[in-house]
Amino acid sequence: MRTGLVSTEEYPYRSITGQSFKCDKETISKAKKVYKISGFKKLPSGNCQAIQSELVKKHAVAAMINHGDLSNYLNGTFTDCKRFGWDHAVTIVGQTEKN
Repeated sequence: MRTGLVSTEEYPYRSITGQSFKCDKETISKAKKVYKISGFKKLPSGNCQAIQSELVKKHAVAAMINHGDLSNYLNGTFTDCKRFGWDHAVTIVGQTEKN
């Protein structure tokens, strides 16, 4: 909340090959902050409707996942969460209201 978030263009994801990279705090501190965080609230774990409700309000949602669940993911809505233990933080954006 104190520093805001940078865009993917300013600080791209770099672990495509599975290599581990440390957070580059110097690059982040110099990058233009395009997303501001003004507050947060904890949503019920596993409650997709609560997540959708926040996204429809144009709020981003931070979530923890186990990257192993994504090994067979190709596209669409991801629903196969069977592993235990979190090792990745993701930001969920872009939900729209259904007509």
